[in-house]
Amino acid sequence: MSTAEWNDARTVHEIAVRQSSTLPCFHCHKQLLQHRGGAVVSEVRLSAPSSQDVLMPDPHARVAAAVTVVGRLHQLMFDDLDNTRGGFGWWHGHLGQAHTIFASDYLLQITGQIGSCLRTAAWHELEFREQVFADTEWYRRNATSGPSPIAERGPAERRREHRIDAAVAGFFTSCGSALDAIAGAAIGVLSLRTDLVTASWGSMKKACSGTDKERDKLLAPAGTEAQEMQEKALRAILDVAEQDPHGWLPWTLSMRNTLVHRAHRFTVHHLHWTDRRRNQLAHTVHLPRDPQLTDIEAFAIGTKVHDMLLPEHAGDTMAGVLDQLVALASTAGAELEAVWQRRRGQPDLLRQATEQWPELYPRKRDLSGFAGFGGTTELGKGPSASEDSMHVSPQAGRRFAAARILDGNQAFWQAQFTKGT
Repeated sequence: MSTAEWNDARTVHEIAVRQSSTLPCFHCHKQLLQHRGGAVVSEVRLSAPSSQDVLMPDPHARVAAAVTVVGRLHQLMFDDLDNTRGGFGWWHGHLGQAHTIFASDYLLQITGQIGSCLRTAAWHELEFREQVFADTEWYRRNATSGPSPIAERGPAERRREHRIDAAVAGFFTSCGSALDAIAGAAIGVLSLRTDLVTASWGSMKKACSGTDKERDKLLAPAGTEAQEMQEKALRAILDVAEQDPHGWLPWTLSMRNTLVHRAHRFTVHHLHWTDRRRNQLAHTVHLPRDPQLTDIEAFAIGTKVHDMLLPEHAGDTMAGVLDQLVALASTAGAELEAVWQRRRGQPDLLRQATEQWPELYPRKRDLSGFAGFGGTTELGKGPSASEDSMHVSPQAGRRFAAARILDGNQAFWQAQFTKGT
C-alpha cells in the first residue's frame, strides 16, 4: 500500500461537542497540561465509521518487500556455511578458524534480524492504530457522563493508555534495532575495519564521508577495486538514509535512545476545532520534535507548542518512519547481496577484516555471573533422554554444525581458548 493510499484509508476521529466554554487544548496520558474554563460536555458523536469498517495497515504487507530482499541475502549467507571447517567457507584464510566461526555466525544472525525487527515494528504500528481507535470509541460512548471525558477514565482506560505507550515504545525500539542490524550487516559484508558486534551508523558515515584519516582506518586501501566496491555500496545505502524528510533517521534513533535509556517525554493528545459552528473537534497524538531534549529543556528552548512537538499525528510519523525503513532495508539488502556475490566469487578481492573480531569470546566481554533468582528447571532432558539434549530445527542444526558446537567439538573450543588466539 502506498503512503497516499494509506493516508486515504486512515480514519480521522472527530468528536463533536456542544459546550459553553473552551475545551482543553491538549492532554497527555499522565496529566492535564492545559484547561481553561469550565467545559460542559452535553453531546458527543464520532464522525468515523464503525470499528469493523476501519481499514488498518496489514503488518505483513507493510514490510514484505524489504523482508524478501534481506531474506535473500540471509539465505545466500546460510548456503555458504561450511559444516567441516566452520563459518563461511570462503572466509577461511582471512581470519583464524575460531574468529571466522564467531564472526560468520554473528553476521548471519544480525542480517536475519533485519526482517524480524521490521515485522515487529509493523505489528506495534497496528497495535497503536487499534488502541487509539478503541480509545476514541470510548470517548464516543462515555464523554456524556461528566464535564470532562478525561476525568472519567477508569482501570480499563488506563490499561489502554499503557498499551498505546507500549506500542510507541515497541515500535521505535524495533525500528532502532532494525537500523542497528542494517549497519551491522553492511559493516560485515563490506568488511569495514571495525568491531562487528558494536557496529553503528556512525562507522558507516565515517567510512563514506569522514576525514581521510577515518576513511583510511575503515576502508580497503585507496585506489583499489575493493575500496571502490565498498564506497559504491555505502553511498547507495546512505543516499536512501539521507532522503527527505531531513533528519528522519537520527530522529528515529534519538527517539529509540530516549525510550530505552532516558526519562520518557510525555505523549501529547491535542484537541482542536475542525468546525466550530458544528462543535466538531479533531483528536491527534503528537511526539516530541527533539526527543534528545528533556521535557523542561524543550519548554525552555521553545517559544511555542509547535517548537516542542511534531505537527503531525503520531500514527503518520510512525507510518513515515516504517516506509523509510522498508526502502532503506530493500536498498541495503540489494547492494549487499551484489557485494556478497562478487566477494564469494573472488575471495581475495576484499579479505575479511581482522578488526571485526579481534579477540575470542568470552575473554572479549565480561560475563555477569547472574544465575537467576533461585528457581530451578531441569533443561535439556526429554522423557526418554539419558543425556543432556536439545531439539532444534534443521536450519538451526545446520547453523550449530557450522559453529562447531555440536557433540564432539568441546575439545576444539577448549584448544582455541587455551591458545588465546
